[in-house]
Amino acid sequence: MALAIFALSCMDVLAKILIENKVHTVTILAIRSFIITTVLLGTLGFQKKLSKLRTKRLGAHILRGMVGLTAVGGFFGSLAYLPLADATVVFFTGTLFIAIASVLVLKERFGMHRWFAILAGYVGVAIAINPGLDEFSVGYVLALVGSLSYAVLFVSGKIMAKTESTTSLVFYFNAGLGIVALCALPLVWQPLTLKLWVLIFGVAMLALLGHLAITQAFGSREASVLAPIEYTALLWAIFFDYMLWSHAPSSHTLWGGAVVVISGLYFLYREQQNSIATQAEN
Repeated sequence: MALAIFALSCMDVLAKILIENKVHTVTILAIRSFIITTVLLGTLGFQKKLSKLRTKRLGAHILRGMVGLTAVGGFFGSLAYLPLADATVVFFTGTLFIAIASVLVLKERFGMHRWFAILAGYVGVAIAINPGLDEFSVGYVLALVGSLSYAVLFVSGKIMAKTESTTSLVFYFNAGLGIVALCALPLVWQPLTLKLWVLIFGVAMLALLGHLAITQAFGSREASVLAPIEYTALLWAIFFDYMLWSHAPSSHTLWGGAVVVISGLYFLYREQQNSIATQAEN
């Protein structure tokens, strides 16, 4: 899990460099998705495991790809306006959106402790954003849209996992995202230098490594044990911001991030305690 978060953090760095070089988010996503799906097809074909891609829910996969364009694209787009740390703090609200969606869609029940943790998390985001009409950036809006879309992807993936394999979910998500991005690509396409092609290839490989590592991690350990490791992304974001862009996080970003992390960890703790209590009753 730690390797996955590091790989995805490095991917964010390359994405930010690409965006600073005026490469459109749609271009990054279209090429990234093409590379990932090609690698997965080649690997599964070599292993003679293409049967894992069989699905009866192709339409749902395509819809997830469309949502993925706003999830990944929203976060990548926010990097044009925000430091990595700021965008990462706001994107962490995905965990809170997932909790709310679990109640509305999956009909899960939360007690007052977990609702308090959710509320505290959004207070932390408000502190990190430090809202003001003069300073409020469109980057925060893009990061929030990406976070909300990520929650939709997570919950829909949890529903579809009852009939779909993990491999098919990863493959068709990237294929659907790629198809949607390719349709929009002619509107934003500009020739790329060799350096930019290499950076986009790096984004694709790091994304694939991160997704495979996360899949392997969740296949061997409980989610409640692994989820806190996701917050190391904020440490990597602060590190890369300082080392590559000489940008130290502001005090409100640090305080807001601390509140978001603590509320998220407390939410996970309460979830684990409730799970233990339920198992004891059974």
